[in-house]
Amino acid sequence: IKPTAGQINDDYLCGNITDELLVFDNKIIARNGAVVYRGEIKEVEILGYGFVKVRTATCVNVIHYSGFIIGEECFQDAKLLKKNLLALQKNNRWSVWTLTGRKLLDYEWDDIQTIEDVMVFRKSGKYKLAHMSDIAKTADQFTVPFTHEFDEVRGWAKGMIWMRVGTEQGVLNQDLSNWIKLETQEI
Repeated sequence: IKPTAGQINDDYLCGNITDELLVFDNKIIARNGAVVYRGEIKEVEILGYGFVKVRTATCVNVIHYSGFIIGEECFQDAKLLKKNLLALQKNNRWSVWTLTGRKLLDYEWDDIQTIEDVMVFRKSGKYKLAHMSDIAKTADQFTVPFTHEFDEVRGWAKGMIWMRVGTEQGVLNQDLSNWIKLETQEI
């Protein structure tokens, strides 16, 4: 293999290189020698499932090991939601995308998290929940069946989800069905 960089990271010196990607000052190269990304690099973070987050001085790009770039714009941040969706942030708002680069939900959420297979959407201090499989159906023009709003939501053991609305508390299972009915009580 011919030299492709004037200097390499100390992590690559005198060792068996097992990384799938080699990160240089201005490019990322796959083990087969293919250039995956070319441009400014401030930081690289492995998201998983073949995706990396490349941070520059001004934005974040999400790139697959094959060189496929998600979206054609700069993002503020990115995270993998479980194993089949991405959350991308722009203008301090989060959206949901498929791993093939299709936007499913617009940039309207303050935060998006997961509790196992349930997605937790936060907006203006309120929370809505939806099952991950229902989010994927928006690719076929289905509307997301969000739960009603909650004031607070927390993950519990075995995938259970504690929620609070005012003085009422309850617990949902992963199917978003009541495990403990929402009512005035201390759980």
